Amino acid sequence: MKLNKEAIAKLKKEHGRIFEVIVELPNKDRSNEQPTTSFYFKQPDRDILDAVNKVAQRSEIKATEVMINNCMVAGDKDLLKDIGVFTTIGEKLENILDKKKSYLVEL
Repeated sequence: MKLNKEAIAKLKKEHGRIFEVIVELPNKDRSNEQPTTSFYFKQPDRDILDAVNKVAQRSEIKATEVMINNCMVAGDKDLLKDIGVFTTIGEKLENILDKKKSYLVEL
């Protein structure tokens, strides 16, 4: 599922920053072209991060599930049943936090 520019603009207006995760799918017809699909995510807020962190203490898989369920704004949810798709998205979502560099300086 690939969104057009208008749909992405609408998501950005509603949710702020939007991130696309492009996932390669199994090539069932064995052609040279690798099929892909896209999932779209908003950046998590503090409440979502808090929920993810609480669940992560018990299960990394459940934490990924919480992050995906709360941040995904478009994409084929049925494809998330595939563990390869699910874990691939989970790995990419670690980069969504956009952490900044910081420095500690003793004065």
